[in-house]
Amino acid sequence: MNFVLKNQGWVITDEVDPSVYERDDRYDNNGYQNLLIITDAKKKSLHLSITHLNVFIHSIGNVCDVEIRYEAQTHVVKEFTTVRNDRLAQGILDAVQKEASQ
Repeated sequence: MNFVLKNQGWVITDEVDPSVYERDDRYDNNGYQNLLIITDAKKKSLHLSITHLNVFIHSIGNVCDVEIRYEAQTHVVKEFTTVRNDRLAQGILDAVQKEASQ
């Protein structure tokens, strides 16, 4: 995942256990390994928008659940915040699948 994020221009600022920030009972004491990857803010479109990602990875054996949290803020006339970008998330997941199949 780190390789894919870095190839897409994301700067990883931290990798921590997700329980530092939130609790999820689904993954407590059941063999899952958990990782939260936090990216630095990424400026786009002449600095009109700022985006960052949090990527949660929960793995057991050779199976992983990946949750991508996205936030973008746009400062034009009024401040807008979006929290869903399916195309961005799908692009990251497609790149991970491509890397895993090589």
